Amino acid sequence: MVVWSRSRHLSHVRTGLTLLARQGSIRLSQEVRARPPAGTDDPAHLRGARDAHMQLVLDGALHLYIDAHDSWELDSLGLAHCDLYFKRSLAPAKIPATLRDRVQPLGLYYRVYPGGFDRFEAVRERAFGQGLVRYAAASVSARFGVGRYAQHVARLCAPPDFLAEPRVLFMTQVWEPAGDDRSAEKADERRAMNELRAECVVRLRRELGSRFVGGLRHSGYARRYFPHALLEENGRSERGRYLAMLRGFPICVATTGLHGSIGAKMGEYVAFSKAIVSEPLHYQLPGEFRDGSNYLGFSSADACVERIGSLIDDAGLRRSMMQRNWSYYRSFVRPDELVRNALALALGRGSRGSAPEACGH
Repeated sequence: MVVWSRSRHLSHVRTGLTLLARQGSIRLSQEVRARPPAGTDDPAHLRGARDAHMQLVLDGALHLYIDAHDSWELDSLGLAHCDLYFKRSLAPAKIPATLRDRVQPLGLYYRVYPGGFDRFEAVRERAFGQGLVRYAAASVSARFGVGRYAQHVARLCAPPDFLAEPRVLFMTQVWEPAGDDRSAEKADERRAMNELRAECVVRLRRELGSRFVGGLRHSGYARRYFPHALLEENGRSERGRYLAMLRGFPICVATTGLHGSIGAKMGEYVAFSKAIVSEPLHYQLPGEFRDGSNYLGFSSADACVERIGSLIDDAGLRRSMMQRNWSYYRSFVRPDELVRNALALALGRGSRGSAPEACGH
Protein backbone atom coordinates (compact mmCIF):
# COMPACT_ATOMS: atom_id res chain seq x y z
CA MET A 1 0.00 0.00 0.00
CA VAL A 2 1.09 3.55 -0.74
CA VAL A 3 -0.01 6.15 1.82
CA TRP A 4 0.54 9.87 2.31
CA SER A 5 -1.77 10.70 5.23
CA ARG A 6 -3.25 9.25 8.41
CA SER A 7 -6.81 10.26 7.44
CA ARG A 8 -9.51 8.59 9.56
CA HIS A 9 -11.49 8.09 6.34
CA LEU A 10 -8.91 5.46 5.35
CA SER A 11 -8.59 3.67 8.69
CA HIS A 12 -11.14 1.08 7.55
CA VAL A 13 -9.12 0.13 4.46
CA ARG A 14 -5.76 0.19 6.24
CA THR A 15 -7.18 -2.03 8.98
CA GLY A 16 -8.58 -4.45 6.42
CA LEU A 17 -5.18 -4.79 4.78
CA THR A 18 -3.46 -5.39 8.13
CA LEU A 19 -6.03 -8.03 9.09
CA LEU A 20 -5.60 -9.87 5.77
CA ALA A 21 -1.84 -9.83 6.25
CA ARG A 22 -2.20 -11.25 9.78
CA GLN A 23 -4.46 -13.98 8.43
CA GLY A 24 -1.85 -14.90 5.83
CA SER A 25 -4.19 -14.04 2.96
CA ILE A 26 -1.82 -11.43 1.52
CA ARG A 27 1.79 -10.32 1.83
CA LEU A 28 1.71 -6.62 2.68
CA SER A 29 4.32 -3.90 2.36
CA GLN A 30 3.92 -0.17 2.79
CA GLU A 31 5.42 2.90 1.17
CA VAL A 32 4.97 6.31 2.81
CA ARG A 33 5.11 9.26 0.43
CA ALA A 34 4.73 13.03 0.60
CA ARG A 35 1.19 14.31 0.16
CA PRO A 36 0.37 15.03 -3.49
CA PRO A 37 -0.40 18.72 -3.99
CA ALA A 38 -3.96 19.84 -4.58
CA GLY A 39 -4.93 20.67 -8.14
CA THR A 40 -4.62 24.36 -8.90
CA ASP A 41 -8.16 24.47 -10.29
CA ASP A 42 -9.80 22.39 -7.55
CA PRO A 43 -12.80 23.94 -5.79
CA ALA A 44 -12.40 24.67 -2.09
CA HIS A 45 -14.07 21.46 -0.93
CA LEU A 46 -11.59 19.33 -2.89
CA ARG A 47 -8.34 21.05 -1.92
CA GLY A 48 -7.68 18.55 0.86
CA ALA A 49 -9.43 15.60 -0.79
CA ARG A 50 -6.25 13.68 -1.54
CA ASP A 51 -5.64 13.24 2.19
CA ALA A 52 -8.49 10.69 1.99
CA HIS A 53 -6.86 8.81 -0.90
CA MET A 54 -4.31 6.02 -1.08
CA GLN A 55 -3.00 3.48 -3.61
CA LEU A 56 -2.62 -0.28 -3.74
CA VAL A 57 -0.40 -2.24 -6.08
CA LEU A 58 -1.01 -5.97 -6.48
CA ASP A 59 1.85 -8.23 -7.53
CA GLY A 60 3.78 -5.20 -8.76
CA ALA A 61 1.47 -4.77 -11.73
CA LEU A 62 -2.19 -4.08 -10.90
CA HIS A 63 -2.77 -0.55 -9.67
CA LEU A 64 -5.79 0.38 -7.54
CA TYR A 65 -6.74 3.86 -6.37
CA ILE A 66 -8.74 4.18 -3.13
CA ASP A 67 -10.81 7.36 -2.76
CA ALA A 68 -12.60 7.66 0.60
CA HIS A 69 -13.40 11.38 0.39
CA ASP A 70 -16.95 12.55 1.14
CA SER A 71 -17.62 14.10 -2.25
CA TRP A 72 -18.61 12.40 -5.51
CA GLU A 73 -15.91 13.94 -7.73
CA LEU A 74 -13.16 11.67 -9.08
CA ASP A 75 -9.48 12.53 -8.88
CA SER A 76 -8.24 12.92 -12.43
CA LEU A 77 -4.59 12.12 -11.62
CA GLY A 78 -5.49 9.04 -9.62
CA LEU A 79 -7.87 7.87 -12.31
CA ALA A 80 -5.29 8.31 -15.07
CA HIS A 81 -2.73 6.15 -13.27
CA CYS A 82 -4.73 3.15 -12.09
CA ASP A 83 -6.47 0.06 -13.37
CA LEU A 84 -9.44 0.26 -10.98
CA TYR A 85 -10.69 3.20 -8.94
CA PHE A 86 -12.61 2.40 -5.76
CA LYS A 87 -14.82 5.29 -4.71
CA ARG A 88 -16.55 5.62 -1.34
CA SER A 89 -19.06 8.25 -2.51
CA LEU A 90 -19.84 6.72 -5.88
CA ALA A 91 -22.52 8.48 -7.95
CA PRO A 92 -22.83 6.39 -11.16
CA ALA A 93 -25.04 8.96 -12.90
CA LYS A 94 -22.24 11.55 -12.64
CA ILE A 95 -19.55 9.32 -14.11
CA PRO A 96 -18.99 9.26 -17.89
CA ALA A 97 -20.15 6.00 -19.45
CA THR A 98 -16.61 5.27 -20.66
CA LEU A 99 -15.33 5.20 -17.05
CA ARG A 100 -18.10 3.33 -15.27
CA ASP A 101 -16.51 -0.09 -15.64
CA ARG A 102 -13.27 1.13 -14.04
CA VAL A 103 -14.87 2.97 -11.11
CA GLN A 104 -16.34 0.71 -8.43
CA PRO A 105 -18.05 1.31 -5.04
CA LEU A 106 -15.75 1.01 -2.05
CA GLY A 107 -18.48 0.63 0.58
CA LEU A 108 -19.34 1.90 4.05
CA TYR A 109 -16.62 3.14 6.36
CA TYR A 110 -16.12 3.85 10.05
CA ARG A 111 -13.09 4.54 12.21
CA VAL A 112 -11.66 1.17 13.27
CA TYR A 113 -8.25 -0.31 14.06
CA PRO A 114 -6.89 -3.88 13.93
CA GLY A 115 -6.01 -4.11 17.64
CA GLY A 116 -2.67 -4.95 19.19
CA PHE A 117 0.57 -3.65 17.70
CA ASP A 118 0.31 -2.69 14.03
CA ARG A 119 3.80 -2.19 12.61
CA PHE A 120 2.41 -0.45 9.54
CA GLU A 121 0.57 2.09 11.66
CA ALA A 122 3.67 2.61 13.80
CA VAL A 123 5.58 3.65 10.68
CA ARG A 124 2.76 5.99 9.64
CA GLU A 125 2.61 7.57 13.10
CA ARG A 126 6.32 8.31 12.98
CA ALA A 127 6.19 9.57 9.39
CA PHE A 128 3.27 11.90 10.01
CA GLY A 129 4.61 13.41 13.20
CA GLN A 130 2.72 11.53 15.92
CA GLY A 131 5.77 9.74 17.30
CA LEU A 132 6.50 6.19 18.40
CA VAL A 133 6.10 6.89 22.12
CA ARG A 134 2.53 8.06 21.63
CA TYR A 135 1.81 5.13 19.33
CA ALA A 136 3.25 2.60 21.78
CA ALA A 137 0.98 3.95 24.54
CA ALA A 138 -1.98 3.79 22.17
CA SER A 139 -1.18 0.18 21.30
CA VAL A 140 -1.13 -0.83 24.96
CA SER A 141 -4.49 0.91 25.49
CA ALA A 142 -5.96 -0.89 22.51
CA ARG A 143 -4.63 -4.26 23.61
CA PHE A 144 -6.19 -3.97 27.05
CA GLY A 145 -9.43 -2.42 25.83
CA VAL A 146 -9.18 0.98 27.50
CA GLY A 147 -9.09 4.56 26.28
CA ARG A 148 -10.01 5.99 22.93
CA TYR A 149 -7.69 3.61 21.09
CA ALA A 150 -9.75 0.57 22.10
CA GLN A 151 -11.56 0.88 18.78
CA HIS A 152 -10.40 -2.36 17.24
CA VAL A 153 -12.49 -4.50 14.98
CA ALA A 154 -13.37 -7.17 17.53
CA ARG A 155 -14.96 -4.53 19.80
CA LEU A 156 -16.68 -2.45 17.12
CA CYS A 157 -19.29 -4.97 16.07
CA ALA A 158 -22.05 -7.02 17.66
CA PRO A 159 -24.80 -9.41 16.53
CA PRO A 160 -28.43 -8.33 16.98
CA ASP A 161 -29.84 -7.96 20.47
CA PHE A 162 -33.43 -8.91 19.76
CA LEU A 163 -34.49 -8.56 23.40
CA ALA A 164 -33.35 -4.96 23.84
CA GLU A 165 -36.02 -2.37 24.56
CA PRO A 166 -36.73 -0.40 21.34
CA ARG A 167 -35.02 2.86 22.27
CA VAL A 168 -33.73 5.38 19.74
CA LEU A 169 -30.30 7.06 19.48
CA PHE A 170 -29.37 10.08 17.36
CA MET A 171 -26.23 11.98 18.36
CA THR A 172 -24.90 14.31 15.68
CA GLN A 173 -23.32 17.70 15.00
CA VAL A 174 -23.83 20.83 12.92
CA TRP A 175 -21.30 22.61 10.72
CA GLU A 176 -20.44 26.25 10.13
CA PRO A 177 -21.93 26.99 6.69
CA ALA A 178 -19.50 29.68 5.55
CA GLY A 179 -15.72 29.88 5.53
CA ASP A 180 -12.59 28.66 3.77
CA ASP A 181 -13.78 30.25 0.52
CA ARG A 182 -16.68 27.77 0.53
CA SER A 183 -19.08 28.22 -2.38
CA ALA A 184 -22.61 29.53 -1.84
CA GLU A 185 -23.94 26.14 -2.95
CA LYS A 186 -21.89 24.29 -0.31
CA ALA A 187 -22.87 26.79 2.38
CA ASP A 188 -26.56 26.32 1.55
CA GLU A 189 -26.07 22.54 1.62
CA ARG A 190 -24.69 22.78 5.15
CA ARG A 191 -27.51 25.04 6.33
CA ALA A 192 -30.14 22.59 5.09
CA MET A 193 -28.29 19.67 6.71
CA ASN A 194 -28.00 21.51 10.04
CA GLU A 195 -31.65 22.50 10.11
CA LEU A 196 -32.92 19.00 9.39
CA ARG A 197 -30.67 17.44 12.03
CA ALA A 198 -31.84 19.92 14.66
CA GLU A 199 -35.50 19.52 13.69
CA CYS A 200 -35.26 15.73 13.92
CA VAL A 201 -33.77 16.00 17.42
CA VAL A 202 -36.54 18.31 18.62
CA ARG A 203 -39.32 16.20 17.13
CA LEU A 204 -37.92 12.93 18.45
CA ARG A 205 -37.57 14.33 21.95
CA ARG A 206 -41.15 15.54 21.90
CA GLU A 207 -42.64 12.35 20.45
CA LEU A 208 -40.55 9.69 22.19
CA GLY A 209 -39.64 11.19 25.54
CA SER A 210 -37.41 8.89 27.57
CA ARG A 211 -37.21 6.35 24.73
CA PHE A 212 -35.00 8.80 22.81
CA VAL A 213 -31.44 9.88 23.60
CA GLY A 214 -29.66 12.34 21.38
CA GLY A 215 -28.92 15.88 20.35
CA LEU A 216 -26.28 18.08 18.81
CA ARG A 217 -22.71 18.05 19.99
CA HIS A 218 -21.88 21.37 21.66
CA SER A 219 -19.96 23.96 19.65
CA GLY A 220 -20.02 27.73 19.40
CA TYR A 221 -22.14 27.54 16.26
CA ALA A 222 -24.54 24.95 17.72
CA ARG A 223 -25.01 26.93 20.93
CA ARG A 224 -25.69 30.11 18.97
CA TYR A 225 -28.17 28.77 16.43
CA PHE A 226 -29.59 25.51 17.85
CA PRO A 227 -29.56 25.76 21.67
CA HIS A 228 -32.89 23.90 21.83
CA ALA A 229 -31.37 20.81 20.17
CA LEU A 230 -28.10 20.45 22.07
CA LEU A 231 -27.13 17.26 23.85
CA GLU A 232 -28.21 17.55 27.45
CA GLU A 233 -24.80 16.21 28.50
CA ASN A 234 -22.09 17.00 25.97
CA GLY A 235 -19.73 14.43 27.48
CA ARG A 236 -21.85 11.73 25.88
CA SER A 237 -20.43 12.78 22.49
CA GLU A 238 -16.94 11.66 23.52
CA ARG A 239 -16.24 8.74 21.23
CA GLY A 240 -15.64 6.10 23.88
CA ARG A 241 -18.87 6.96 25.70
CA TYR A 242 -20.82 7.16 22.46
CA LEU A 243 -19.68 3.71 21.35
CA ALA A 244 -20.55 2.24 24.74
CA MET A 245 -24.02 3.79 24.56
CA LEU A 246 -24.57 2.61 21.00
CA ARG A 247 -24.73 -1.01 22.07
CA GLY A 248 -27.90 -0.40 24.09
CA PHE A 249 -30.03 1.22 21.37
CA PRO A 250 -31.61 -1.07 18.74
CA ILE A 251 -32.88 1.83 16.60
CA CYS A 252 -30.57 4.56 15.28
CA VAL A 253 -30.97 7.60 13.03
CA ALA A 254 -28.61 8.59 10.21
CA THR A 255 -28.61 11.78 8.16
CA THR A 256 -26.76 12.77 5.02
CA GLY A 257 -23.20 13.94 5.63
CA LEU A 258 -21.02 16.57 4.01
CA HIS A 259 -21.22 16.63 0.22
CA GLY A 260 -24.17 14.24 0.35
CA SER A 261 -21.99 11.48 1.79
CA ILE A 262 -22.99 8.39 3.73
CA GLY A 263 -21.43 9.09 7.10
CA ALA A 264 -19.37 6.91 9.40
CA LYS A 265 -22.40 6.47 11.67
CA MET A 266 -24.05 4.29 9.04
CA GLY A 267 -21.04 1.98 9.06
CA GLU A 268 -21.13 1.83 12.86
CA TYR A 269 -24.87 1.16 12.92
CA VAL A 270 -24.50 -1.72 10.48
CA ALA A 271 -21.53 -3.13 12.41
CA PHE A 272 -23.63 -3.15 15.58
CA SER A 273 -26.67 -4.68 13.82
CA LYS A 274 -29.03 -1.76 14.28
CA ALA A 275 -32.43 -1.07 12.82
CA ILE A 276 -31.80 2.17 10.93
CA VAL A 277 -33.84 5.16 9.87
CA SER A 278 -31.91 7.25 7.34
CA GLU A 279 -32.15 10.02 4.82
CA PRO A 280 -31.99 8.65 1.26
CA LEU A 281 -28.57 7.37 0.24
CA HIS A 282 -27.13 9.32 -2.67
CA TYR A 283 -24.22 6.99 -3.37
CA GLN A 284 -23.88 3.39 -4.49
CA LEU A 285 -22.79 0.61 -2.13
CA PRO A 286 -21.60 -2.90 -3.01
CA GLY A 287 -24.04 -5.76 -2.60
CA GLU A 288 -27.69 -5.36 -1.62
CA PHE A 289 -28.33 -2.48 0.79
CA ARG A 290 -31.86 -1.22 0.29
CA ASP A 291 -34.49 1.12 1.66
CA GLY A 292 -37.12 -1.05 3.32
CA SER A 293 -34.66 -3.86 4.01
CA ASN A 294 -31.54 -2.40 5.62
CA TYR A 295 -33.01 0.97 6.58
CA LEU A 296 -36.20 3.01 6.33
CA GLY A 297 -35.76 6.24 4.40
CA PHE A 298 -37.03 9.70 5.31
CA SER A 299 -36.77 13.20 3.85
CA SER A 300 -38.34 15.27 6.64
CA ALA A 301 -38.52 15.31 10.42
CA ASP A 302 -42.16 14.20 10.26
CA ALA A 303 -41.20 11.20 8.12
CA CYS A 304 -38.29 10.41 10.46
CA VAL A 305 -40.67 10.19 13.43
CA GLU A 306 -43.10 8.07 11.41
CA ARG A 307 -40.44 5.58 10.27
CA ILE A 308 -39.14 5.22 13.81
CA GLY A 309 -42.66 4.58 15.01
CA SER A 310 -42.88 1.70 12.53
CA LEU A 311 -39.73 0.12 13.96
CA ILE A 312 -40.86 0.58 17.55
CA ASP A 313 -44.32 -0.89 16.91
CA ASP A 314 -43.32 -3.73 14.59
CA ALA A 315 -40.86 -6.02 16.36
CA GLY A 316 -40.70 -8.35 13.37
CA LEU A 317 -39.66 -5.54 11.03
CA ARG A 318 -37.10 -4.26 13.52
CA ARG A 319 -35.54 -7.65 14.13
CA SER A 320 -35.38 -8.66 10.49
CA MET A 321 -33.62 -5.39 9.67
CA MET A 322 -31.14 -5.94 12.47
CA GLN A 323 -30.39 -9.43 11.16
CA ARG A 324 -29.97 -8.22 7.57
CA ASN A 325 -27.53 -5.54 8.68
CA TRP A 326 -25.50 -8.06 10.66
CA SER A 327 -25.29 -10.22 7.54
CA TYR A 328 -24.34 -7.22 5.41
CA TYR A 329 -21.62 -6.26 7.89
CA ARG A 330 -20.03 -9.70 7.75
CA SER A 331 -20.03 -9.73 3.95
CA PHE A 332 -19.32 -6.12 2.97
CA VAL A 333 -18.39 -3.87 5.92
CA ARG A 334 -16.02 -5.82 8.20
CA PRO A 335 -12.65 -4.30 7.19
CA ASP A 336 -10.98 -7.49 6.00
CA GLU A 337 -14.05 -8.46 3.95
CA LEU A 338 -14.38 -5.02 2.37
CA VAL A 339 -10.75 -5.14 1.25
CA ARG A 340 -10.96 -8.83 0.27
CA ASN A 341 -13.92 -8.03 -2.01
CA ALA A 342 -12.04 -5.18 -3.67
CA LEU A 343 -8.94 -7.29 -4.24
CA ALA A 344 -10.99 -10.18 -5.64
CA LEU A 345 -12.74 -7.85 -8.07
CA ALA A 346 -9.43 -6.34 -9.16
CA LEU A 347 -7.70 -9.68 -9.64
CA GLY A 348 -10.66 -10.87 -11.69
CA ARG A 349 -10.26 -7.93 -14.03
CA GLY A 350 -6.51 -8.12 -14.61
CA SER A 351 -4.19 -5.23 -15.44
CA ARG A 352 -4.33 -2.83 -18.37
CA GLY A 353 -0.55 -2.99 -18.37
CA SER A 354 -0.17 0.79 -18.75
CA ALA A 355 -0.10 2.14 -15.21
CA PRO A 356 3.17 3.98 -14.55
CA GLU A 357 5.59 3.31 -11.71
CA ALA A 358 4.29 6.51 -10.03
CA CYS A 359 1.36 4.49 -8.75
CA GLY A 360 3.64 2.80 -6.24
CA HIS A 361 4.89 -0.70 -5.53
